[in-house]
Amino acid sequence: MNIARINTATGVVENIEVATAAWMAANHDPAWTFVESPADKPAHIGLKYDPTTGFEQPPTAEPTLDDLKAQETTIQKKIADLEARK
Repeated sequence: MNIARINTATGVVENIEVATAAWMAANHDPAWTFVESPADKPAHIGLKYDPTTGFEQPPTAEPTLDDLKAQETTIQKKIADLEARK
């Protein structure tokens, strides 16, 4: 399973590793907290972990105006190609 190695003092994810529950138990260290990183809200190195709310997620990037214009141009070309095939 993917686990996050969290600095116990800061709550910051410092590494993401593959480990078993047995490994986590055998490598207990009070300086670190090991938490499974779920697929739906995964850990990210450098972001925080809260036991109540889970892993902090990076902000979602909004597309720029140039990105949207490029998408619009691509869509218009695809529409023109489809119309030409009629």
